[in-house]
Amino acid sequence: TRLPEAGRFVAAQLALLFAVALGLSALRFGFSFVAFNGAKIVDRGPWAALRQHYGRGLLLVEARRPSRSSSQQARSSRLLLTPRQAIIPRPVAGPPVRQKLNHNGKSPAFGPTGSWRAEGPMRSILLNMTIRRTLRNGVSLEGRGGLRGRYRDEVIKHLQELDTLSANGEMPPSVLFWDIENVRIATWKHFGLPTSKTMGRFLKWISGVTDFPMRRVELVQVTRDSKDPQYVHLSGKRNWAVTLRKLGAVVHRTWPPMDDAADVIIFERMQHHLDEMARGGPQRVFMLMTGDKGFRPMVESAQSEGTTVIVINPLQGQADYYPGGCSFSVPIQIPVWGVIKRDMHNPYLDPFRPREEWLPHHGPPRYVSGNYDLDFAHHEELDRRVFHKWITDEPRWIGAFEPPKSFVDGTKVRPGVRLNDTVVAALHRALARNGTMGTRRGKLVPAAREAVERDLASFKDGDTAAVFWNFEDMYLLAQGPTRQETVARAVRWFEGLLDMPVQRVEVSKIVEPWDRPGSHGNDWLYPMQKLGFFLHRVWPPKREKVDTVLSGSIAALAKVASMGVKEIGGRPLPRLVCIFSEDMYFDDPLRDAQQAGISVIWFGLDERAIYYPAYSDQQVRIDVTKWSQMVAEITLADRNPFTPGIHTPDAPLAVWQKEASPPDFTWGKGDELDLDLMDIKEILADALQSERVEA
Repeated sequence: TRLPEAGRFVAAQLALLFAVALGLSALRFGFSFVAFNGAKIVDRGPWAALRQHYGRGLLLVEARRPSRSSSQQARSSRLLLTPRQAIIPRPVAGPPVRQKLNHNGKSPAFGPTGSWRAEGPMRSILLNMTIRRTLRNGVSLEGRGGLRGRYRDEVIKHLQELDTLSANGEMPPSVLFWDIENVRIATWKHFGLPTSKTMGRFLKWISGVTDFPMRRVELVQVTRDSKDPQYVHLSGKRNWAVTLRKLGAVVHRTWPPMDDAADVIIFERMQHHLDEMARGGPQRVFMLMTGDKGFRPMVESAQSEGTTVIVINPLQGQADYYPGGCSFSVPIQIPVWGVIKRDMHNPYLDPFRPREEWLPHHGPPRYVSGNYDLDFAHHEELDRRVFHKWITDEPRWIGAFEPPKSFVDGTKVRPGVRLNDTVVAALHRALARNGTMGTRRGKLVPAAREAVERDLASFKDGDTAAVFWNFEDMYLLAQGPTRQETVARAVRWFEGLLDMPVQRVEVSKIVEPWDRPGSHGNDWLYPMQKLGFFLHRVWPPKREKVDTVLSGSIAALAKVASMGVKEIGGRPLPRLVCIFSEDMYFDDPLRDAQQAGISVIWFGLDERAIYYPAYSDQQVRIDVTKWSQMVAEITLADRNPFTPGIHTPDAPLAVWQKEASPPDFTWGKGDELDLDLMDIKEILADALQSERVEA
């Protein structure tokens, strides 16, 4: 009996709670009243509009009137839809443009026609091959160029100035500041184009799209090393800073890798160029390739000083042109960096190929090949590396970051005397000695110093030299060029060593009586004979005989000079005589020539020589090039080693330095040698006979 009573109590409580909840809902959402006034239905209440809007005001009403006809009842028996009211009004001219600030912090403005646009010429102009051509289209009166008002007028004036400079051949070169830490190129191994050719394409594109000749590229490399190690060039991995340095760019160094470390150096370099132009230096156009907006204060400052600045941001596909002396920039839409890199890396299609090579499926030509000729101003490279104080200079593993010398960057030089050393330079080194007087490499005695200084002062233009060559001791190597070219190169090296043209070369060699020049393939006398050498064939094989025949010729020459003869066969007597031999058994003929006014040099085999100054009895020991090294290096040289500013095997130039002359594998020029073949001993005999007849 208790259970039913408990159940009724619980049911009563639940009913009470339901009624309270229903009442609260009615108070919360309000009541709806529907009034009938004939066929008109009116829905009232605080949320009636929402119900009508969402279709909840749909009412099915059947009007019944006893007095109506059947047709009226049929017309009144229908579905009546409550009219909807729009909460949001309809837009008048399309969706409204979202209001936002420009990247320069200025609020948007409305143009004279009522269309929304940015303040000033901030609407980007589509690139038309080059920036200058794009600006011409922007100020064109035909069509909608994009520039109006004072912006158009100032750009027209700026273009006229550029046209005047171009007509006069005074177009200012450009300086590219490349934020390579921001605008990167992939460094993975690539077996398509060489790195220098790929980077050359990028430079051509930058110079072509800006329409200014490029003469300087500056960037910052984050590295510990003070110079590029050898393994960097041989690893096969691309290092674009090294590649740009090879092409002539100025690559600054910084360490450790900190934020804005490279930007600080670029700011400093821009200030350097601005100061140089302010002092009256050559005018330049700045080109800044970066994706960072932090350079804008410096760019605007350079523009206010009259420098034209072009900011290239390929990451966003935009370039901003700042005309010099103006107060605005013109944004131009350019291809994005990914598209540019894809085209420049393409090993199959040259992006700068002629127009007739563009096939229909290639699309229209997109790039213009520019002109770049970098100035190799490596002396202006800045070193902003900072290390801890405990890092010393030696050795390498402690952390000096001084890589070993490399043939690639021009820091490797063969030890010893260089291939292009001269006798005059060796004599000046002898005069500069400060060691113990009287020793072989010590300070010269006063008499020797006076004789050397007097002899150097007596050399003049037009002096000639004669060479006497012991080919048994001082032989050549049959490697590289032909034998005739090798012999001709040796003669050119003699001329560079003595610093005067060689008019006579006598060679002595042990030759069997039945051998003739050219009788076998390993014969050196045949090319010598073709070039005009005076040959001494020595037999029987006595080593001292090879020297004595040369000494006899020098003695005859000294005797002729002592007799007052100035010319032989229309040629002047040699002012300098050089004998190449390992040992001189007798030097009496050399001393006789010295007394007769002919300076003599004995050139030994192992980096030593003795100089006999004319009109004296002094001898000076000098250091010369080692013969074996000279013989090997002239066969490898592709230019005359005495030409300044060229690559030599013993001290190669850096791979990014320009050569003073193109390679010449026939620099011996044997056909241009004009050597004397007259026998000096016969001339001496004739002179003695004439003297006897006169007596």
